[in-house]
Amino acid sequence: MIGVIGAMDVEVEAILEYMSNIEKVEINKVIFFRGNIHDKEICLTKSGVGKVNAAIASITLLNHFDIEYVINIGTAGGMVETQETMDIVISKNVIQYDFDTSYIDGDSGFGLKFHSDYTLGERVYNAYDKLNVESNIFFGDIITGDTFIGEDEKVIELKNKYPSAIACEMEGGAIAQVCDRLGIPFIIIRSLSDIVMRDNSGNDFLKNSKLTSQRSAKMLNIFLKNNI
Repeated sequence: MIGVIGAMDVEVEAILEYMSNIEKVEINKVIFFRGNIHDKEICLTKSGVGKVNAAIASITLLNHFDIEYVINIGTAGGMVETQETMDIVISKNVIQYDFDTSYIDGDSGFGLKFHSDYTLGERVYNAYDKLNVESNIFFGDIITGDTFIGEDEKVIELKNKYPSAIACEMEGGAIAQVCDRLGIPFIIIRSLSDIVMRDNSGNDFLKNSKLTSQRSAKMLNIFLKNNI
């Protein structure tokens, strides 16, 4: 069974459109949707926004279902100036940027880093080739924190600390930590709803979140359909 985690209703609803034989289950006040996409058995859940919600959903998912690997899907904010909304980002590493023990550990205390599954990353990249869209794909580091990034000062700070970052979001780092602890492969796939260094990033997120959720869900569907 494949575990799929989205943070918001709009992200989960986009994936449900592709699912059949759906069974709804509630555990620890977390809702799970078991069903199929093509011939693959899926367990889909909405975590809620932020790292604690994502950790609760992830650990409940992995403790109660026989999960082969986890895909975190949905929207993110782009961290590269050449990016455009609707571009796709795939995680190489996931970093919790708001983890900070630098006062006692120096520079090594900035961020918790977790490695995504390389084989899953390649398979998702190959799925993108079948998507037939004009948007670009970026494969690199995704940073996670419990803040929606919009202020110029915060953007500059994060760009300086994590120059390899291609996107930021609010759940992936917690999902990565749970999967890493339990030895479950994971990958983060997000479609960009906004570019954080642009003045209209907040408005872009609100305007584009449905479209980017649909883009991410379509990519998941192609990935599963082609068994890449």
